[in-house]
Amino acid sequence: PMLSMIRNYRNNTIIQIIFLILSISLCLILLTKSLVIQPVHALLEHTRAVGKGDWNFIESIPAGDELGELAKAFNDMTGKLKKNQEEMDKWAATLETRVEERTREIKEMQTVLCRSEKLASLGELVAGIAHELNNPLTGIMIHASLISNDPRLDEELMDDCRTVIYEAGRCSKIVKELLDFARASDSQKSRLPVSRAIDRTIALIEHNADFRDIEIAKEYDPDLPEILMDASQIEQVLINMMINAGQAMPQGGKLLIKTGLNASKGHIYVRIEDTGCGIPAENIEKLFDPFFSTKGHKGTGLGLSVSYGIIQSHGGEIEVSSQLGKGTVFTITLPI
Repeated sequence: PMLSMIRNYRNNTIIQIIFLILSISLCLILLTKSLVIQPVHALLEHTRAVGKGDWNFIESIPAGDELGELAKAFNDMTGKLKKNQEEMDKWAATLETRVEERTREIKEMQTVLCRSEKLASLGELVAGIAHELNNPLTGIMIHASLISNDPRLDEELMDDCRTVIYEAGRCSKIVKELLDFARASDSQKSRLPVSRAIDRTIALIEHNADFRDIEIAKEYDPDLPEILMDASQIEQVLINMMINAGQAMPQGGKLLIKTGLNASKGHIYVRIEDTGCGIPAENIEKLFDPFFSTKGHKGTGLGLSVSYGIIQSHGGEIEVSSQLGKGTVFTITLPI
């Protein structure tokens, strides 16, 4: 009996030990699965998701241990990757626009450069021709005036003589414009308010027949600083542009002269807006080309070329926008 009891006790003990071992093993497996395998699996799934572009953060791993710190590091990495990806997507989305803007800027620079080179080369040629024409024209005008005042002149020839004087005067005016276009005279610049040049220009042109039915309005920025400019040259530019605006409104309209400051770009602007017939799109690029005119025999096509050269010599720019039937806007920018 004693041996039987010992065997039963031994067997029970073995069974209990085996059960205890199995229980501990099961607990260790469950703990390992909960604390190690599942978090590692979550990290693995998260890594795969990030590789596919899913930027969700890990939320299933409790903080406080090494795996929690690893999950936090993964979340930080995911956040940075997401931010970088968003920046790259944004940059890629605007890349085409940036390329178009840069291309347009390059084309504008090329246009300005070609125009400047054209003006320089034409200036040298025109200067020589104008000087050669000026001397004989002066002689023609002087002698024609003397002949017209001679009492011995036949009355029948008086009209012809006046025609000679008139046409010679017109040629002289064209030669003067050619010389103005070609001349690279030193500017006499001083710091002055641009509004003064505008007011003087308006006083000169407002009684012109072209402005009889045109309302002239002014909108000046009262805080506009004085700028370094040659007042007479700036007035010449303003006269050219205002006369063009008046001739574009034969049935009347409104001429608005507006000034303003662009402090961020370091310049002021003078905007001349009319409600005239507008300029065809194909002519916009040619406006500042020498001898280009939409007025036929009435113009030499040098007014805007001279204006462009003057503004360029002041370090400024001229921009044009126009709509057929609605009007044209010339914007002059000058550095402060």
